[in-house]
Amino acid sequence: MASNCYQTEVPNGLLIPNPCLSNATWTCTISRNPVNVTNSSNPFGIALRNNNYTWTESLCRNDSDGDGLTNGEELGDPDCIWMIGNPPNRTTNITHPGICDPVNADQCYGKQDWLPCAFKSTPMPTQASKATTATNASVTTSTNSAAGLTTSFSSIWIITSLWLINWFKMIVN
Repeated sequence: MASNCYQTEVPNGLLIPNPCLSNATWTCTISRNPVNVTNSSNPFGIALRNNNYTWTESLCRNDSDGDGLTNGEELGDPDCIWMIGNPPNRTTNITHPGICDPVNADQCYGKQDWLPCAFKSTPMPTQASKATTATNASVTTSTNSAAGLTTSFSSIWIITSLWLINWFKMIVN
């Protein structure tokens, strides 16, 4: 399975974390599915395929997932000098080069709707908007608390249901 997922063709390919599960790895480097190769590639998988599944300086310096870190920085090869068979410069603080991280950051919104743990409906509020959101919520609650409570539980149920549906779709693919 590892050769189909190209784990050994990139630095720290066996250590790429799964951002949806603590202490788990994303065992298929190129796929949207964390454990199996599928027809659906993540952004890094597409870039690796377009580079003939070869780790090069160009691929290393690219930011496939758009999170502001190069693929090399995410995989422990910030200087883009790693070669197959050699240890990478760094083996800690590895992140997934095909998943914008942190997954719920404003900069990642809409880039990975296929990821089950990514926030789907609206981006997380920034510090500047939190005070306005809290004020609006207290006004809504004070004018009609029963309706606000029903809406909150309905929203949570819908978001949870959508998350589960996407998670199962990813596992099946």
